[in-house]
Amino acid sequence: MNLLNHRQSGASRLEIAFIAVMVISLGLFAYTKYVDISIASKASVEDGLIEAVRNGIHDYAVDSKKAGSSTLYPPFLDKAQLGAATPENMLFTFVTGKRIFVGSGVAVDGWAKTATNQYTAPSGKKYLYTPKTGVFDISGADDKK
Repeated sequence: MNLLNHRQSGASRLEIAFIAVMVISLGLFAYTKYVDISIASKASVEDGLIEAVRNGIHDYAVDSKKAGSSTLYPPFLDKAQLGAATPENMLFTFVTGKRIFVGSGVAVDGWAKTATNQYTAPSGKKYLYTPKTGVFDISGADDKK
């Protein structure tokens, strides 16, 4: 046998295994970054919707005051039934300038009305609206930041 003239063609199993490990590692890294970005964007959308509701409550109070009403804040944020937000069961319609529901371009998928003036956000946080003060905030002292 002439071992000196034998030429290797193709890649060895060790080289293929190394390439496979590298590709899998890069894929896992990219996936975790995607998940982190997805979670951050959902939290941002949730915060934006909460701020829109608060602004709507404020605008309602300003309009009520201008009209001379003795009741500044709306007694309810919507007429939605208990349960998840859907096109048929829209949330926050009294204090937002437009109808907000799943698929409207405003992400409220995951929101639910759990009781009169009580809501659960996609993050699992529970929010309570107090008509007497116009406050829409996380319910319960344990949940507050």
